[in-house]
Amino acid sequence: MLDWEALWEATKCLKSVAHPVRLRMLELLSDGEYTVGELADLCEVEPAAASDHLGRLRDRGILSQDRRGKHVYYQISAPAVDGIVHCMRSNFGPEANRPSRRCGN
Repeated sequence: MLDWEALWEATKCLKSVAHPVRLRMLELLSDGEYTVGELADLCEVEPAAASDHLGRLRDRGILSQDRRGKHVYYQISAPAVDGIVHCMRSNFGPEANRPSRRCGN
């Protein structure tokens, strides 16, 4: 059983990823690294919005960045993200064997 401190840390982590754009970014980054511009295009958001989302994930320690020339590449730095992406894909992806995609049904 997790102690209360661990539960609070888990809550902060889950709140950090609890946004459709951030979840899409994590799903993309689980397969490799991307620049802000690439993620903005793939997530269909403005680069400034993508940068804000990435900053939130980076500040939480979920992502790291690597500057190469004019570009900054983001990658996942928290191993727990693999489990989150796997859970999301298996429970809500096209292969999920669920009559409804909503939680609790």
